Amino acid sequence: MMYRAALLIGFLASVSAYDCTYQWNGVNYDASPLQNSAVDYHAREEEKRWDFFINVCQPGVTQLCGPNCAVCEQWSGGVVCLGNASTASFQPPAIPGANGQGFTIQFTDGIGPRSAAIDFTCDPDAGVGSPVFYAENPSLHFKFQWKSKYACAASPAPPPPPPPPPPADCYSNNDCGSCTGSGCYWCLESEYCVPGPVDSSDSKCSCWVGKRCPAPPACASMSTCGTCAAVAGCVWCLGTNGVESCLTGPVNSTVCADAITLSPYW
Repeated sequence: MMYRAALLIGFLASVSAYDCTYQWNGVNYDASPLQNSAVDYHAREEEKRWDFFINVCQPGVTQLCGPNCAVCEQWSGGVVCLGNASTASFQPPAIPGANGQGFTIQFTDGIGPRSAAIDFTCDPDAGVGSPVFYAENPSLHFKFQWKSKYACAASPAPPPPPPPPPPADCYSNNDCGSCTGSGCYWCLESEYCVPGPVDSSDSKCSCWVGKRCPAPPACASMSTCGTCAAVAGCVWCLGTNGVESCLTGPVNSTVCADAITLSPYW
């Protein structure tokens, strides 16, 4: 009577599929391809004539032991649930396979109380594979081994995301390259750096650069004051050493005793 009552409770409280992904030792595993919605997997203990019906990532399809049961045992005396799907717990492999890969799924809350463990062993050549009963140890804890290619790594675990960069000190940048390289915005007209986003209707600046700075003018190739000073970004420098040359601005008094530029850009 107690067994029938427990079985009835199981039928009234069915569960759905459970998450079948697992990460261990830097490796991702995904057992969901082993889920079978058409039929349960079968294992047998020949000497004692025990039959086991098992499903992965969901309760058993046959529901011989109730709608929640993931590992069901049938023998001459009847049927009994060894572990419910809702208790599935992923653990490191008890029987590792190729490259030390694999995992174990433990099931508890069986009748008795019984429990079960399925040791999934990585075998790239085994295909889907099937469970094989190998021990009842300790008493009422049933163990199975399942060699399968799906017990091998699904993909390397993704590296943790890098920490966010510290907020950029945009105002300290005094040239276009360092400004945009810090994720800030450079005003080409007034030559200052600010955090984004910027307002295109800003009356102080109508030309913002956020990614690519304009190429500097080839000031050094200009040999006269008139051609040099007329080019935005170039300054005709009357050097402190007495040498006149065309330089890329801005310049300071330690370099030039005097500077001439006709462009309002500088």
